Amino acid sequence: LGLAQLDRLGEIVRRRSAIAARYDAAMRDLADPERFLLPSVPAGAAPNWHVYAVQVRRSVREQFLAALQAEGIGATTHYEPLHCSAFARRRFGTRPGDLPVTEEGAARLVRLPIWPQMEEGDVEDVIRAVRKVVGELGS
Repeated sequence: LGLAQLDRLGEIVRRRSAIAARYDAAMRDLADPERFLLPSVPAGAAPNWHVYAVQVRRSVREQFLAALQAEGIGATTHYEPLHCSAFARRRFGTRPGDLPVTEEGAARLVRLPIWPQMEEGDVEDVIRAVRKVVGELGS
């Protein structure tokens, strides 16, 4: 699968980048450091947009996800911090609380749908739903 996609890598990254740019433009006005953050890209970086993750307050993340699901949007959480995994805890003796900044970031992340075959209507559905849910959750 990976080898087959290598031939289309440029096309895939261009489409994902276009979707990410559309999300950024359509939701930039919602950005608030306490409530809703869009992903940031350092100057000179060229992400492949495998993931488009926003951040919401930890206290409302599950409600945010449930509300997006109710709108038909397949948003999800991100990966568990490695140091909290059963393997790392067993192998290295790590535990929750060892990396509080990592854990806070992980607890705030929500992955929005992004894939190369998304149609414009799908992208607009995600934007509409996120705008609605952010508005409903308020401050």
